[in-house]
Amino acid sequence: MNKDGIINFMHDSGMKKKDAEKALELVLDAIAYGLKEDNEVKIFKFGRFRAKMYDRDMPAGWSDNRSARKKCIRFNASDFLRDRVTPTKNA
Repeated sequence: MNKDGIINFMHDSGMKKKDAEKALELVLDAIAYGLKEDNEVKIFKFGRFRAKMYDRDMPAGWSDNRSARKKCIRFNASDFLRDRVTPTKNA
């Protein structure tokens, strides 16, 4: 599912498309802000996003003004989310 799919899902649940798009943008902006400022965003029953800075090797010939540090983002799903997307044995 992509961004449009999420907006359509929200629209099918009763939201106006413009409101759904605005709500999704606000959530994504809040996650990005949280990762930038605090390096971590926890959403109850969903999961945790974490950002961590890593040093990386600089290839020969790169100018000195390029950053040798890179921020990597990881996501760990909560047990609740993992249980909802994992098929049950009886299904």
